Amino acid sequence: MSVRARELFNSYVVNTLNHPDLKGLGIGTHVFSLTRLASEADIPMVEVVAEVGPIAAALAKRTI
Repeated sequence: MSVRARELFNSYVVNTLNHPDLKGLGIGTHVFSLTRLASEADIPMVEVVAEVGPIAAALAKRTI
């Protein structure tokens, strides 16, 4: 399991999903943002998927 993928996901949740000004964003925007952040951090999506499970896999498939 990837610690860096877990940290990225946790940071995204805390800074974006829980941010009051960003609550209206659609699921597609969140998926795109998480995928972009993983790419910028050189974290393969497979690591994110391994860490956060099937939900990330399903969401990642929507962006590709």
